[in-house]
Amino acid sequence: QLSPKAQRKIGVLLEKDSEFDAAYEAYSTYLAKYPDGTDFDSSVDSMFRIAKLFLDGQKRKVFGVPIASSMTRAQEMFEGIVKRAPFSRQAPLAQFNLGRCLEKQGKFPEAIQAYQQCVSKYPGDAIADDAQYQLGYVLLRQSREGSYDRAASVKAREAFEDFVNRY
Repeated sequence: QLSPKAQRKIGVLLEKDSEFDAAYEAYSTYLAKYPDGTDFDSSVDSMFRIAKLFLDGQKRKVFGVPIASSMTRAQEMFEGIVKRAPFSRQAPLAQFNLGRCLEKQGKFPEAIQAYQQCVSKYPGDAIADDAQYQLGYVLLRQSREGSYDRAASVKAREAFEDFVNRY
């Protein structure tokens, strides 16, 4: 059947033309329509690569014109990877990068939850170490910004202690 190959090719061509939003959606369509397709893993890899571009500051295009970078779009992309391919090799790093997106947006409670999910869903993956550390870091930042929150400070210390004990 040529349909899966054609769907994958749509994403490849859009990505080549720097139409990253549309390419991501084409790959996402591939995952939804052909979950057992031979290009499933390479489509997830492509989606991850595009999401990482947005995390690193890629600007979104509106009517072909690059505008401000969109951390929200990167967040949506990483959420899509975790949702559509939770057992792929990119899923643990996508979950971690979801936390990074949320942290960059100042959404500390959501970032904390994303890092906690990374640690609990993928404990055997090397990225769980980084997620545990980031968890402590975000809790520490949260305790220091605004009014000093003693409970958040204690949680940050506990998260760092967990990191030291586990790794």
